[in-house]
Amino acid sequence: SLAPGSSLALWEVLSAGRERWGFTRCESSLRVPPLLDERWLLDPEHGPLEERMGRFGAIGTLLLAGPLFAGLAQGVRDRVDAAPAGGGSALLESASPLRDGALVVRAAAPSVQQLVQRLRHHLAALPSLLGDDPWRLDASVAA
Repeated sequence: SLAPGSSLALWEVLSAGRERWGFTRCESSLRVPPLLDERWLLDPEHGPLEERMGRFGAIGTLLLAGPLFAGLAQGVRDRVDAAPAGGGSALLESASPLRDGALVVRAAAPSVQQLVQRLRHHLAALPSLLGDDPWRLDASVAA
């Protein structure tokens, strides 16, 4: 749950993996009351996953909520809404507004790298909003 006045930037990415969607079953839930409560399931019993996922090797969700990220969320929504969608696009995205200015974006890309690159593009203003770069590697961790 988010406390009144708090903000959240969350992303998750699921990769097809080396076996190309070869897992037995994948189930995921994302619940952030009162903004979002969703659950999805990838199960070969509903049809061959590799065939159903087609050219996409990664799927992801981005959630932006709260006053700190209101401007960022609007910019992301504008970019996603302006991008042409349709068959043959390398990357597919949809943006859904939620209550209180929050936004959820769902995306699919041929590779994890392409999806993460797009998410980082959407979140380019994050370091200035946070006063720190969440993608900067700490030298002690990198060693």
